[in-house]
Amino acid sequence: MALILACVAGEASAQNVKDGSYRTVAHIKSDGTVQDSSYRTIGHAGDIPRNWAAFYFFFLL
Repeated sequence: MALILACVAGEASAQNVKDGSYRTVAHIKSDGTVQDSSYRTIGHAGDIPRNWAAFYFFFLL
């Protein structure tokens, strides 16, 4: 399954990363916390934009 990086504005404090079927695969909170679809914390990216955090965690790790 191809993962499409699509950060969509969710609530004011988080963005969602969705796959090609529009299923949420991650949540990126405004404080830099990166969580999987079950809201388990998988990392932290404090001082970088949320779009870059999504790219890093899902394509480079």
